Amino acid sequence: AFLVKSVIQKELSPSGRENVDSDRAQKQSGSIKNKEPEPDNRLKVENASTQGESDEVRKSVVKMPTELKRQYEKNKLFAKFASKALKSQDIQGALKESLPTLSYILESDWVTVSTTGIEDTRYYDTHCIFNKENRTEKFYKNIKHKVELKSDRNNPLRRITPGQFKRDFPRLPDSFYDKTVMIFEFELSQEATGYIAFEYDGKAELEKNKEEILHEYAEHLTLIYKTYLQKVDLYKKANYDDLTGLPNRSSLLAKLEESWRRSIKEKQNLVLIFIDLYNFKNVNDMYVHSEGNNVLIESSQRFKKCLKGHGMLARLSGDEFCILLYQNASEEKAVKIANKITQLFKTPFPVKDVSHFLGTSIGIAIGPEGCNSAEHLLEKADLAMFKAKEEGKNQCILFNDSIEKQRSLRLSLEQRLHYALDESEIDLFFQPKINLETGILEGVESLARWKQRELGYVETDEFIKLAEESGQINEIGEWILRKACYQLMDWHSKDIPIDSISVNVSARQLASKRFAGIVESALEETGILPHCLDLEITESAFIHDEVFLDNELTKLHRLGVKISIDDFGKEYSSLNYLKKIPFDTLKIDRAFVLDLEQDSRDREIMKVIINIGHTLGKKIIAEGIETIGQRNILREMGCDHGQGYLFCKPLPNVEFLEFATRHTHESLGTEMLDEPTIIVNAAV
Repeated sequence: AFLVKSVIQKELSPSGRENVDSDRAQKQSGSIKNKEPEPDNRLKVENASTQGESDEVRKSVVKMPTELKRQYEKNKLFAKFASKALKSQDIQGALKESLPTLSYILESDWVTVSTTGIEDTRYYDTHCIFNKENRTEKFYKNIKHKVELKSDRNNPLRRITPGQFKRDFPRLPDSFYDKTVMIFEFELSQEATGYIAFEYDGKAELEKNKEEILHEYAEHLTLIYKTYLQKVDLYKKANYDDLTGLPNRSSLLAKLEESWRRSIKEKQNLVLIFIDLYNFKNVNDMYVHSEGNNVLIESSQRFKKCLKGHGMLARLSGDEFCILLYQNASEEKAVKIANKITQLFKTPFPVKDVSHFLGTSIGIAIGPEGCNSAEHLLEKADLAMFKAKEEGKNQCILFNDSIEKQRSLRLSLEQRLHYALDESEIDLFFQPKINLETGILEGVESLARWKQRELGYVETDEFIKLAEESGQINEIGEWILRKACYQLMDWHSKDIPIDSISVNVSARQLASKRFAGIVESALEETGILPHCLDLEITESAFIHDEVFLDNELTKLHRLGVKISIDDFGKEYSSLNYLKKIPFDTLKIDRAFVLDLEQDSRDREIMKVIINIGHTLGKKIIAEGIETIGQRNILREMGCDHGQGYLFCKPLPNVEFLEFATRHTHESLGTEMLDEPTIIVNAAV
């Protein structure tokens, strides 16, 4: 209304007011009746442009001179253009609605507006409108195409021939290529360009007011385009993974909810395939993260090949991906896709000229039957994946109820583990280390055991793994360390001839920068000599940050404690870290001892390991000795110490003390004159 008022005021300027007064005088005298406005031979304003306005406004617009009317339409165009585009986020729709008015203002039968594609910047979206004066022919098109036109932003407004226009803006009707074209180039963003083209056969330069309109239209479109790009960017960051470009967890959950409702309504299956990259962490830790990122990108491409557009692929986190099948989904189809994935991952990933073989752990869950919600289905697929991970590399597990029961048991165990120390349910057992040459007991390994009040003894590997995964290993590990040091102190105070005690240390404990300080504190509290404490570190710890690990082990070595590499040969077995990492003893995994008597290859491997260790000036311990034959072979090879059931299984303190006393007398050839002294567990 303000706009119309201002236009009317301009119309009723002193010169305009005289004309109006003259008209009124003539009308009063009856000389003219019902005077009609001057006919406009150009395209009339669309009826839709004035719908919803009051009769007074409509009459005022009709009375306007043509130039003022175009000015009014121009202002109205920009207002409606910006409003629709920014409110509805529909740039295409806003462009479509703006073209008829733009064509009218520019006095052209047709006009095109081209913008660099938002999703694919290699292509342009061209919107075009064609109007005939008699309105018998009118159409609108949106065409995607490439533009080969050379940019010339120093000369943004220029004429081009019909042939040039047809080459750069193809697939338009022939009538667009009849006459010379005026084209206006403008910058939408640093990477994007826009063009406005319209028919112009005038020999003179374009009128200044029309050039101003082009600039104003371009400014509005640029503002809208940039605003829309920002919102698209925010949407992508919220719903898509930056690295792979795949939908993220949030996007997957939204699609899963939608598919869940539809599957219930249409009584169709919904399938989730949960994928974890087996051994990716090891590769990622060995190189800079950019190399790991390349592996993730390549992995996503392999998943896409298996999917072939039959579902939604998403990256949930680090090395976890998920596939949602929501059309014609079935167990058979899911298993087929899983098998294709397993097959594709048999091809190694090249990283810095080294081939790395990754595998997959795949869990499959089918719903909606048996599920309370869409998220419940995702949980089931996740549980099945973890079960597959436990089974080893390249395993695929279909969810079943027993998996959920095992999960419930694990959660129950985890909860009970939180109270295990307070309830005095964790204790130490001890297994001797025997000098294979003399038969003398020279050291002992402390092993944690958890006897849960209701469940009894919990499997040691399961207990330790649970402690690591639940984040309780640091607290429990510190308790074990202090308990072992106090126990050795107590033995020494009773003149029990045990030289040293070893404690198992996890990679997570080493990763906490407090560990060296905790060891130093335990030594000071108990007063045992540093060389009497042996820290056994599993070989798998060395696949993590070697520089950090080297620094931590160096701190421990400076304290004077001994370092042993446990389970050597079981996993990583790199000779590289043997020359870098400070250590004193190499403990050979029981897998090489088991078939020592029957398998000549195991004997050869054992010889090599012992020779390497001795060459480096290290002691060698063999684990898992169960037969006299195994002991004799190892002794002949020069292995220093041995552990295993042949000598003694892990025992609680009182029973171990009886064994130690008896074994000491036997190995020394002396008689036991008295009953062995009972040593009570030392309190921490």
